[in-house]
Amino acid sequence: VLQSMGLGKINFMNTPGLTIFVISFISIWRSFGILAIIYVTAIQQVSPSLYEAAQMDGAGKILQFVNITVPSIRPTFWYIMMTRFAGALQIFDIIYVTTNGGPNYTTESTVSYIYSRAFSSNSSMGYASAMSVVLFIIIMFITVLMYKRMVKEDWWYEKEKNQKTKEILKNVYDALKEKGYNPINQIVGYILSGDPTYITSHNN
Repeated sequence: VLQSMGLGKINFMNTPGLTIFVISFISIWRSFGILAIIYVTAIQQVSPSLYEAAQMDGAGKILQFVNITVPSIRPTFWYIMMTRFAGALQIFDIIYVTTNGGPNYTTESTVSYIYSRAFSSNSSMGYASAMSVVLFIIIMFITVLMYKRMVKEDWWYEKEKNQKTKEILKNVYDALKEKGYNPINQIVGYILSGDPTYITSHNN
């Protein structure tokens, strides 16, 4: 294809400036399918009533995506981030099959370097074992940090949601009180009956 465009023949697997991009493309393409399925499944689990309520409030598709879809799939996003980050630091099979770390070690990963030190002609099993332990500690440390960030964001999101719920209930309480209704009886009756007209039809 490149030759037909007049660009000449390019050896992607032996060009230091291009090989790393080829490896990245293969890695992304390999995991694209399963990640797409995970994201689609997470989006399908979002309650349709949230979108209906937002649409009634005049929110467009972009606002619905930003304020409903993104917060709802945040745990899925962080799960994928943690697993893909750990997988990126442990990548070995693609490099071993395609370039074996070349050309000039430009595509060598940490795991492929450990493998070469452990099973080459000048084997250094102790050094490779020590590097494996260090890699494990690094992955564990960063994963714990990402997990704490995820928990912190979820806590903040729940706090904001509870605060908004309190504000809505307070506004409803004040509005009922101004109209001469008993707010507590009206709200409790509405919750127990499930009838939207209860508040306006019962002046207790």
